[in-house]
This record gives sequence, C-alpha cells and structure tokens, in this order.
Amino acid sequence: MASVKKETLESQFEENGQQSRTIKVKDSLHWFPAFFHIFKGNVGAGTLALPFAFKCSGWLLGSLIYITIVFLAQIAINQLLWSSRRNRSSDGSVLDYGELVESVCAKSRHARLNKCSRIAKLFTNLCLALCQYGFCTIYILFVSQSIKKILHYNCLGPNVDVRFIIVSVYLPFLSINFVKKLSIIAYFSEIATIFLILGLGIIFRTTVMGTFHDISRLPPIGNNISIFFGAILYAIEGIGVILPIEKKMKSAKQCALVSNAAYAAVFLLYYFFGIIGYNYFGNYIQESISFNLTNSVAAQFENVFLALAVFFTFPIQFYVPKSFIFPKIYRIFNKDALEHEPIPNFLNNTLIIFNIAILTIFAVSIPYLALFMSFLGCTCCTYLALTAPALLHLISYDNINKSCNFTKFLWISYDLFVVLVSVVSGSIGLLSVLDKLAEIYSK
Repeated sequence: MASVKKETLESQFEENGQQSRTIKVKDSLHWFPAFFHIFKGNVGAGTLALPFAFKCSGWLLGSLIYITIVFLAQIAINQLLWSSRRNRSSDGSVLDYGELVESVCAKSRHARLNKCSRIAKLFTNLCLALCQYGFCTIYILFVSQSIKKILHYNCLGPNVDVRFIIVSVYLPFLSINFVKKLSIIAYFSEIATIFLILGLGIIFRTTVMGTFHDISRLPPIGNNISIFFGAILYAIEGIGVILPIEKKMKSAKQCALVSNAAYAAVFLLYYFFGIIGYNYFGNYIQESISFNLTNSVAAQFENVFLALAVFFTFPIQFYVPKSFIFPKIYRIFNKDALEHEPIPNFLNNTLIIFNIAILTIFAVSIPYLALFMSFLGCTCCTYLALTAPALLHLISYDNINKSCNFTKFLWISYDLFVVLVSVVSGSIGLLSVLDKLAEIYSK
C-alpha cells in the first residue's frame, strides 16, 4: 500500500510544477487504484468545514448552490481532460496544469493569446503554489484550534489564545518537514489516512446514529453565501490530481469514467456529511464539526485523531511548493547550477525554516479557519476548479473547430458563462471575506 501511495504522491508533485523527468513511475494505474487516489485526494480537512458552510448558506439555498457548483465542477473536470487529450507534449505524454495552459494559449489562432502563453503558465503555477501554501496554513490553524479544544475540555488552558498555540506548534511542524525521503513521507500519508478514518468514523457515529432532527426547524436561507461558496470551492479543489492520474492510467480514455465516478462519490459524501452535520448540531455548529464534539472521551479521541491526521499530511502538502520553488531560489543564487542539481543541505534547511515561519505568521495573522478557507476558495481554488478549465476548453475548441455552427455557439456560450459566474462569484466572495476580516480587526 505504501508503494502505491508513493506513486500517487510523486504524480501529484509532478502536477504542481516539478520537472517530470526527476520522478518516474514505472507501474501504471488500474481503474480501482485511480478511483481511490482521486477519492482520497479530495477528502481531507475541508470536509470538516462543510456543515458550517451549510449554516452560512441555509440548508435549502446551500443545497441548490451546491448542486450547481458540483454540476459545473463535474463538467470542468471533463473539459480539462478533453483539453489535455488534444494538447500533448512532443513525445505524446500528458502535460501538467501549467504546461497545458501554456500549450493551449501558444496554439491559439489569436496572436494576443500566443504572447500571453508564458504569463498564463506562470499565473497557473502561482495559483497552484499559493493553494498549497494556503492548505499548509490551514493545517497549522486546524491543529492549533484542535489543541485548544482539547486543553479547554481538560481544564489545562481554557483561556489560552490560539495564537500562542500556533507559535508553539512551529517546532513540531518544522521538525517533520526536515524529512526528505518520499518513502518516509508516503508512510506519513498512510498514518494520516488511518487517523482520518478513525476521526471521521467517530463523527459519523455521533451524527448519523444520534437523534434525528427535522431540518425544517433550521433557516432555509442563510446570510453568508460568500463563506459557503469559498468553503465549497476549497473542499472540491482536487482537480489538480486529475492530469497526473490520467498520465499513470493504462488507458487514458478510462480516466474520464473513473474521475466522474470518483467525484460523484466525493460530492455525495460532501453533501450528506454537510447536511447531516448541520442538521445534528443546528446553529451551534462550529467552523469545523470536530470542534463540536468536546463533551466525551470519544470526542477527545476524535479531536486527537483528526489533529494527527492533518499533522502527518502536512509534509505531503509542503513537499509540493518545496520541490517546485526551492530549486528556482537556488538557481537565483547560483546561476551556474544545472537544472536538476540538488540543493545544498544548508540552503534547503534554511528555506524550510523560513517558509514554515512564514506560514506560521500567516496563521497568526488570520486565525479564523472558515474565513481563511473561504479566502483561498474564492481566489486560487475558483480559478483552478472552474475558470481555467472553461478557458482551456474555450480556446481549444476554437482552435479545432474553426467553422461557425450551433454546437460551437452553445459551447462558447457555456464556457463564457462559467468564466463570468466564477469570476463574479469569486470576486464578491473575496470582498465579503475581506470585509468580515476588516470588521473583526477593527474591534
């Protein structure tokens, strides 16, 4: 199992900007491992915030918006695969996300897009890197808030400021990221999966087997739609794993079927988890449903399990920007360095110390889990999950089908609609999140 997971991690690292020649996987994926990797790559800490997201939107309006977003995201996945199949590298291999954006723009029959291809690739890679840094910051926040809940329950520090805990966990997070071997990081992932299953199992046992309430007692329409939009986009932004999975499957044509099945399972799990959790705790639901379970020994185990799951997942998330950004920084200081020359240990460790410190400062600056998730969801996640796939399909379809017909008109209209909706919704959500942060810090 660890070897299979290692292949998955390596594929994800390729997708997020690494040089693919440095990591090679000999064995191809069958449909079931591919299904599992896509499913596992999308179920994480963001799942725990979904009940709170439905509180922000209301159960009825949230359900309608969720179905709409899921519908658009499902089409976006297929559009991304469609564009990928029509834009391969010179040797016929699958391009990563940034390279795909560059290739599509470079092949466009519009000169302005040709000139912007390099910028488009850099912007996409920047969004991927910011997403990973954002995920890492959220992980630090989640672990810190979980520790605060545990301390509060055991009367060890009921009034401790979460910012103090964030600073206190700097050294543990720093220590685990000094691990360099992918084989060990793969084992960390296995440990995290076990803890995640245990933690989610306790939550399901509490909410599903607990007292069933009539959901009509809760407001059908909420007043924080922006938080809901951002949280949902944050949770479903696993589209980055699709292209590496397609690259590793025996038959790339099966990838669309497998990804559709996997995402259908993920979306159903998200919806029922969010609705059932919100229905059980009602308006008392917190930013993470795990924070609501604090009145029993089992609940304490659940907080410990999920905190450990997130902690052991952190090296995987941090490995992506580390393997992508650190070599570029090294070549800035050493212009004579070869493309794949390893980074000296001293510089590598210094960059790790500096980057973890920056992430800790971000977490201290915005110690609000839901707002940080929504901020990330309304910006980078929206672009990667909705805007970019629609734009790629729009440009690729125009390149292939140069004639004017009704089918082309429908697809172009749909792509422009998705781009417009995602940009407007993301912008409104971002402004709302910034307004809430300004309101909090002005007090």
